[in-house]
Amino acid sequence: MTSCPRCSSNAKLTGKEWKYGPFHVKQYECIGYENVVMEYYRNSKPHYS
Repeated sequence: MTSCPRCSSNAKLTGKEWKYGPFHVKQYECIGYENVVMEYYRNSKPHYS
């Protein structure tokens, strides 16, 4: 489980993942404010643009 970059609460994985250029994107749902958050990975490490 990852933390939300907006409110720092926990976020659960929604199961949606896709390739976006050089990134692998995973979609999470923030438990704190119930919104969707995307996390971008490059070379298996989190990378935010």
